[in-house]
Amino acid sequence: MSCSLESVRLAEIDPGETAYRISTEQDLSGLAASIAAVGLLAPPILRRAGALRYTIVSGFRRVAACRSLNRQAVPARILSEDTPELDCAGIAITENAFQRPLNLIERSRALRILSAHFTDAAALSRAAATFGLAETPATVEAVLPLCGLSDGIQTGMLDGTISLSMARELMRFDPEARAALAELLLSGKMSLRKQWEVLTMRS
Repeated sequence: MSCSLESVRLAEIDPGETAYRISTEQDLSGLAASIAAVGLLAPPILRRAGALRYTIVSGFRRVAACRSLNRQAVPARILSEDTPELDCAGIAITENAFQRPLNLIERSRALRILSAHFTDAAALSRAAATFGLAETPATVEAVLPLCGLSDGIQTGMLDGTISLSMARELMRFDPEARAALAELLLSGKMSLRKQWEVLTMRS
């Protein structure tokens, strides 16, 4: 897949288009310090979206860090406007999966991006493997819905307060009950056993 290396004004990059965002990391301080010290070593990958407009395929944090440094432009690898969606999905997933192990929410986001192109868990599992994401059909079904849960539940999963099994159990409840239960679990700092007792009483 061909792409050109160009300098792009940050004002021309759409910050609201996050379809390919996978990373859950919010802290930009270390990355911004690195860019300030040695420059942007790995240019983000952007897709042209009309005249003087770009969307991010990979490099959301790099772009955000450059904004925080008040940079006016960044070097970027540019994909053409007609680059297929599946190719963009593959780039986004590969760029993340081969850098570091992905957490549960990041794996879920990656699978959600691919799910628009594959109709069943087995096909999705095979596609994910080609992009460096090893997921069995069973884990695809377990992990895929996680990124659709509330921000609070996702944060609880990321900090270890809520386990995968507990998150899946919460999915059995309607949204209103799920929100109330999640608030209780997150505020109570309960052990896993106590969490199960609470959910069992509410079932």
